[in-house]
Amino acid sequence: NLAAAFNTVAVSDDANPAAGNFDGSGYSYSAQALASAGVTPGASIGAFTWPSTAAGQPSTVTAQGQVIAQGGSGSSLAFLLAGTSSLQTGTVTVTYTDGTTSAGTVTAPDWYNNAAAPGSTLVVTTPHWNRPAGSTLPADHQVSLYASSVPLTAGKTIAYVTLPTNSGLHFFATA
Repeated sequence: NLAAAFNTVAVSDDANPAAGNFDGSGYSYSAQALASAGVTPGASIGAFTWPSTAAGQPSTVTAQGQVIAQGGSGSSLAFLLAGTSSLQTGTVTVTYTDGTTSAGTVTAPDWYNNAAAPGSTLVVTTPHWNRPAGSTLPADHQVSLYASSVPLTAGKTIAYVTLPTNSGLHFFATA
């Protein structure tokens, strides 16, 4: 499942920001800022469930083509995600239990920009982030999470999804 593939520490405690490195440069979501926006381990965020991991532990999948077990059916598969370094996109391939596949593009705006882009929805914005020691960027900069979805083939059940290979795409949850 997605949680088993977590490979990046996206969230750090304000008392230990060095434990997080969401963007590859030492910046991360603040656990306290997320909590102030209603995002706590295991919390429901609309249709999504936020990862149950503690601050300082891997809580997101940085996309490297991972194959993720995923059940369910419906009209679309949604992802809670964010991009780093700029707007990020990638193709998610859905494989169904009958062996057929479909594909769709997910769009993840930069967590730093706090604005949705076509193909995405802004889900939550936090009041601040955590910075590495010596950072000259503002401590109170807001950062965001987004949702993006891919269409599913009607009447089929998902077996697994294959994530894109794009280190700027980060996946937190599916719905």
